[in-house]
This record gives sequence, structure tokens and C-alpha cells, in this order.
Amino acid sequence: MVTDREGRVAYWSSRAGETTGTPRAHAVGHRLEHVLGGTPPLRARLAAAIDLARRTGRRTGPVVLEGAGARHLAVEFHPLRPSGEVAAVLSESVAPSGRGPQWEYLRAVLDRSPVPMAAFDPDLRYMLVNRALQTLNNLPEEMHLGKTITELLYAAGFSADQATQVQATALGVLRTGEGVRDEVFVPKPGVDDPRRWRTSWYRLEGTDGGVLGVAVEVTEVTEHERVTAEAQTSREHLALLAEAGSQTGSSLDMALTCRQLAELLVPRLADHVAVDLLTSILHPERPWSFREDTSADLQRVTLRTHGPGEATLRAGVAAVGEVFRLPPGSLIHRCLTRNEPIPLTDFPSHPQDGEAHGRAAQEAMRASGIQSMVLVPLHARSTPLGILTLARHRNRAVFEDGEIPLLRELASRLAVSIDNAHLYEREREAAHVLQRRLLPERTEQHPGTEIAHRYLPNSASPTIAGGDWLDTVPLPGVRVALVTGDVMGKGMGSMALMGQLRTTLRSLLTAGLPPDEALHHLDRLVAQAGPFQLATCLIVVYDPATGDCRATAAGHPPPLVRSPQGDTYYAGVPPGAPLGVGDVPFETVDVPAPSGSLLALYTDGLVENADADLTRGMALLRRALTRNDRDAEGICDRLLDELVTEPRTDDMALLVARVRTLPPDAVASWELDLSPTAPRTARSLVRRQLATWGLDDLVETTELLASEVVTNAVRYGAPPVVLRLLRLGNLRCEVSDRGRMLPHLQLADPGDEGGRGIHIVSLLSRAWGTDRTDRGKTIWWEQDITPTGATW
Repeated sequence: MVTDREGRVAYWSSRAGETTGTPRAHAVGHRLEHVLGGTPPLRARLAAAIDLARRTGRRTGPVVLEGAGARHLAVEFHPLRPSGEVAAVLSESVAPSGRGPQWEYLRAVLDRSPVPMAAFDPDLRYMLVNRALQTLNNLPEEMHLGKTITELLYAAGFSADQATQVQATALGVLRTGEGVRDEVFVPKPGVDDPRRWRTSWYRLEGTDGGVLGVAVEVTEVTEHERVTAEAQTSREHLALLAEAGSQTGSSLDMALTCRQLAELLVPRLADHVAVDLLTSILHPERPWSFREDTSADLQRVTLRTHGPGEATLRAGVAAVGEVFRLPPGSLIHRCLTRNEPIPLTDFPSHPQDGEAHGRAAQEAMRASGIQSMVLVPLHARSTPLGILTLARHRNRAVFEDGEIPLLRELASRLAVSIDNAHLYEREREAAHVLQRRLLPERTEQHPGTEIAHRYLPNSASPTIAGGDWLDTVPLPGVRVALVTGDVMGKGMGSMALMGQLRTTLRSLLTAGLPPDEALHHLDRLVAQAGPFQLATCLIVVYDPATGDCRATAAGHPPPLVRSPQGDTYYAGVPPGAPLGVGDVPFETVDVPAPSGSLLALYTDGLVENADADLTRGMALLRRALTRNDRDAEGICDRLLDELVTEPRTDDMALLVARVRTLPPDAVASWELDLSPTAPRTARSLVRRQLATWGLDDLVETTELLASEVVTNAVRYGAPPVVLRLLRLGNLRCEVSDRGRMLPHLQLADPGDEGGRGIHIVSLLSRAWGTDRTDRGKTIWWEQDITPTGATW
């Protein structure tokens, strides 16, 4: 049989008529596929084979004919060049041996297979399509045969990009012979068909090694891809949560914690992240308050943006540190109240809704390309803390419902870190406030001394208070007691005991007890605090009137002295036993401290740390004090700069005092006889000394007061009676004797001859008092010096 260029039969042999049962008259002029093919699929295969032979100039086939009864016929096509005709050779011998029952079985296997399969000729035209692929493409077999891959994919509704992708894969396999396995393919575009397919391609070769074409197997992997994608997303979310947990939990700084989370989420999860906290959370000293029916103030703690429109967005939204108010019923207020995330794709334009939805912020978001946003409340222990805001540009997918649990978990971890930081700040502030109340709030200056002090809590555990303390106590006369101490241990118990010791010691010293006797009382107090409680203390008493300096220690490091000539030495003060040991004596010794000397009292936290033991630390302190500074404040700062290392694992206290004796012309002292003439002598001495000092305007009052107090000493005291005048910033007068009974203020009856002396002193002096000393008692009073009076 021979077909012309149009595929019509031009020659039909008698053998062809006999074999097919079709006479020549019914064959010539008709299309060969219609003459030989009984079914549409067979006609399609015949037409495709004829066309392929004509176009390629190569033999094609054989094509097995159907409807021939028990016989098995096959036809091959041979192109006749250059005429363009095709000769068809019908064979009965090929089919029984190669396309007989085996072909029927093969066809049955292909059509029953659930895996869609197809075979293509070298021009990538469909030559075989099983039923599964017909169902997949929703096209019968005859609509496949003879068409190219791209033609059929276009007809099936695939996009040009998808058809080109499939064709490129098939051509690559046809050219190289290397198969392609498990190539994921989306068969139909659009969200209406979420299915995914995996294709495997391999080249078909004949027994003679010639290339017959390519074949493809298609497997639906929608569920597998979905599970794989969900697993990958879950892994990414878990990794993000793990990273967020390690970062947000590493610091007790609220701002740093919020900033670290924002840096982690942008651009990994969002293009814009902001954290806004209630102002009451940021200020531990303020009472916390948030109610559904009242306004709330939020402060922006962190803001991080990425991508296009960053400058536009920053210009329109609240900056870091800015505070904005949320009225009741506003969107963010409702989010905080209900503790539920609110996803948004359309931003309300109500200025009262807060920064995230204010009019300016709304316009900035739209202008910068933000298309979706989620407000996530920050709650800890059922307490609202603030809002975490995440937003994405329009070039990214909107936030999905499946991401909400992740955002809630991130917000929960952030809220816990913020709450921990808030509790930490409150505890630290409480500890520091209590400690400040137990320590001197300001430096007290005393006559003849220039004093400065520093206290540093340990930085390794700032919330754990320590027991170091320091103090300056004015004593009878113009003496001053310089005190440092250290309660061993840390915590509120140590700090409470420190407060007891400081208050008790101040009271005992003010009452006139000698330092060794005062330490004996403290020793009993510490012993009563607990069996394992100990404390150390150092008391240095300096008298600027005489230049005497004496020290008493209870297990405390000795004071460091720098002489006016620059020599530094540790005073030889017996260390003694710590307070709390019980029933041990404390020794008081003289400390050489000429006028102009510098005294440094300290606790072991200053000289003992991880880098230096006590001996080496004391050597470093001595070397550092050698250099002279202008004032005590500067010396304190320099010593801390040179000796303190971070982190500090112990509290430390430092007290520096420059001591000077009073000028000789500022002190006048006399010993009076215990006789009735003593008051008259006192008046004369006062009048003469005040005239020398140019304080004539104080003579009359001072004579009267001195006469009254000396009279009391003569009547009720014990010799000797000492009268002393000190010209400081004011005039101080003292009358001392060895009597132990202290006078007190009393009201005299109109008929009484005495009992008015102390009352007169209280009325005419600026201040007055009575002090018990180790040698008796002292009654003193002070009078203001007029501007014309000289001061030293």
C-alpha cells in the first residue's frame, strides 16, 4: 500500500485486499488510517506513524491492527523520498511473534496500571497513552496520539512555562539517554488545584539500538509533599523557637531582650517587628495597673524594619522611646484585654487605636508596601505586659492561621523574659533602696576632717544584698568616729544585721561609750543573731582639737595612712576577733596621723578578689594611695578605678578622710578650781577670749551661759572642771567634769532658787547637748557667729 503526500491511498495491492478484506475500489482515494483502523485510537496511531515517517524519512511502526479476528496483523511505514509518498507494508508474520498475545498482555497491563504513563516518538509526539494518564489529563487517547507534548499540555490547560518545562526535560532525556527521576511538577496552575506530581523520564531504544523515543511515568505526591512541607516548616519553627529561647533568656535587660528577638525575626519571619510595653512595666517603682475600662500607656521599646519602604515606615510609626495612649475599646487595648492575637490585612484608620493603627502609621504602612500584620499580646502570669507587632510586605505571603501558634509561643517566651527582667528590676531596686537607707546618704563633714566615701554592691548578683557598711559619727567635743564594717554572708539577713549594727554602734558612740566597750556590745548582738553569724568592724576616732587618733578593730583589716610627706603605712592595729565570737577583749591603740594625713578605711571586697588575694590587694591599695590628689572625692574615684575589676563578686566600702588639727588660735581651754569663784573666773576668761577673737557681740550671752553651766558643775560635778571654747564655723563652748550624772531640761517653780540654768542654755543657744565621756560628762552649746566675726 502506498499513500500520497496527503495520506490518501494511491496504490492498493491485491494481497492487501485479500489480507484486509477491503477491495481496491474501497481503499484508493481514502485516508489509510480510515481504511485500516477500526477504532479512533487505532486510527490516531496509524495517522501519527504515517506523519512521522513522512517528516523524519525513517521507518516507523509496526502498528498492530485490531479487528482482524484470530489473525494478528501489523503494518510498518517506509517513506519514499523525494516523492513524499509512504509505503505501508502489511505483515502477518510480525504480529504473531512480536505483537500477538504479548502485546495484548502489555496493553492490558498499561491500561490497568494506576500510574499514568505515556510513550513519545523522537519528535515528542504521543505514541502510547494508558488509561490513567487519559484520566489525569481528562482527554481520550485519540486526542493524545500524534500530538506533541506542548500541544496537549496547552489543550489540557497548562501554562506555557509548565509546558516548556516538561518539553525541556523530555528533550534532555532523549538527547543524553540519562533518565530523570522524581521531578516535582505542578500539573495545573492556580490555587484551585493544589495537587503535586512527580515525573520520571527514560529513553526508549529498539533491539537494534535505535532511539524510539521517551517514556514518562507520573505519580501524584500531593500528600507526601504536604507532609514534607509541614515537617520542614515544623523544623524551621522549632529551630526558630530554640534560637529565640536562647537569645531572649540570656539577658535580664528588657530592651536588649526585645531587640534580640526583633533581630531574629526580621527578615526571617516578618519585614517589620515592633515591641511596645506598658510604661508601668518599664518603671518598677511605679504601681502596675491595667484595666479593661481605662486607658493604657505603651512605650516603644524596639523597632526593626527591612526591605523596600523602610524609611517611609520609620517616618510614620512611633520611634523607640515614644509613648502613646490606648483608650478603652481600641484594637490593641482589646488585644491586651482578651489575650488573643489579631491578624490584619486591612488597617483601621482610627487614630485612637494607638500607634499601630493611627492615621499616620496607617498611611506609612500602605506607602511602604505592608499588606498583612499580626498583633500578638504579651502576657505573663495572667498579666498584660505589652504588644508584639509583626508585618509583611505585599511581596510575601500573608500571615496564615498555621503561623499563629508559632507567634503565640514566641510572644510567650518574650513575655516570660520581660516578666523575669521586671521582677529582677523590682527586687534589685528594693534591695538597693533598703541598702541606701541603711547607709549614709551623703558625706557628713566634721571639723578638722575632709571625708568622702563610696559603696559598690556586687555586680555578679546585683539583687543579693551584702553586709558591708560605713559611717561617720560625731562624738562629744569635735571628735569624729570613722567606721567600716562587714557582716559575713549575703542576702537580706546580712543586710538587716548590718543595719542593726550600724544603728546600735552609732547610738553607743554618741552616748559616749568608748569604742572597745561599744564593740563588746556589738559582739553580744551578733552572737544573739545566730550560731554561725560573724561580722568585722573598725572604729577610728580622731580629735582635731588635740590631733589624737585612736583605732579599735574587731577582725577587720587595719586602716591605711598616708602622711603629709607621702609615706604610706598600715596602722599597727591589733586585728582582734570578729564580732560574734563572744567574750573577747578589744584593744584600742594610738594611730600616728599628723595633721594633713590621709586615712583610708575599707572592707575586704576592695582588696580581695579573683585576681588578687588579701595580701596582694592591700599592697596594691597602698601603692595606689601613694599618689597625692587634690581632694578626698578624687582619691575615692581613683582608687576604685585602679582596684575594682568586673564582675565584682563581693560588696565593697571605702571611706577616705583627710584629717587636720584645729589652728592653735581656734581653741582655748582652761581648767577651773572647784570653788565658788569658778563662775566668776569663767566669765572673765570668756570675755577676754572673745575680745581676742573679735566676737564682742557674743560676750554678754556667752558669759551668762558659761556662768550657769560652770555653776552646775561646781555644785553637782567632780573636779577637775574644764572650760573650752572653739571658734569653728560657729562658737562652740564646752564644760566638762568627772561627774557621771547628766543634767536635763526641767521646769522650775516660781519660788525655786535654781533649776533654770539648762533652760536658759536651751533658749539662748543655737544648739546644745550633754555627752557622757570616758572621763565623766560634757555639756556643750553652740552660738552663731555674726558675719563680722572671723572664722578659720
